[in-house]
Order: sequence, then structure tokens, then C-alpha cells
Amino acid sequence: MMDDIKELIEEGKFYFLNQKYNEALQYLNKALEKDPANIEVLYTIGIIYESINNPDKALEYFKKVIKIDPQHEDAIIHIHSISENQ
Repeated sequence: MMDDIKELIEEGKFYFLNQKYNEALQYLNKALEKDPANIEVLYTIGIIYESINNPDKALEYFKKVIKIDPQHEDAIIHIHSISENQ
């Protein structure tokens, strides 16, 4: 069983890159359970929700990133872009 958070993140990103979004979310959510404030995980989940055209969920995760790191430029860019398109 994979307990290493880095492995969970790598698996999640692997599935995301292969457009297997449900599998990606499963791994990333497991990583999030172990480290709820992991910016990389929160940001990647936001990207996945954006990719599957769920802007509300994406916004929710990008805002979590900003709460932890107000200077996170990529998350800020995505928040602006989603807000403009809604």
C-alpha cells in the first residue's frame, strides 16, 4: 500500500497526464488526507477540475492554495481566468 505522500502525488500526476481524471483525483485526495495543506496537491486538484470543466470546484481548490500561499502566482492566474469566464 502506498503511504508515501510523494508517491501518491506522482501517481496522481501520472493519471492526470494520461487524462484518467478520476484515478488522478483518487490518488490526490489520498495525499490530501495525509497533508491537507499540501499546496502542490491542492493546486493539481484545481487544475484537474478545470480540465474536466468544473470551474466551481477548480475555484474552490485554487482559493485554498491562496489561503495558504497568498503569493502563489499560478493559482492567482487561474482564479482570474475562471472568474472572467463565468
